[in-house]
Amino acid sequence: MEKLKQYKYIILIVLIVLGLDFYWHQVRPTWIMHECSWVKEVNPATLDGGLYEQYLREKNVDLSYSHYLQERKPSSLRMNGSTSTPVQPEQVVSRHANKSEYDFCLHDNGLK
Repeated sequence: MEKLKQYKYIILIVLIVLGLDFYWHQVRPTWIMHECSWVKEVNPATLDGGLYEQYLREKNVDLSYSHYLQERKPSSLRMNGSTSTPVQPEQVVSRHANKSEYDFCLHDNGLK
């Protein structure tokens, strides 16, 4: 028991070094491989391409608030028989990475 007390700092340093080694060679690469297997794509927002956008321009309204303004669209412009597309918010879509994207990500993170 006396010898353990004498070497407690050495034992603590060895355990910390082993823990860091385990993290660096086992946990970190697994996490990176998991993150690299998915790609996030951003589909940009689309505005109403018809009457409503024209209406906003005539009123000199900042189009960056169009998502809020779409809810407050005058009823005369909502369904006026136009073929314009509705407003779509920006969407973030995740998909599986293809081989080249996966390899590039691994290389970028220092695994290959």
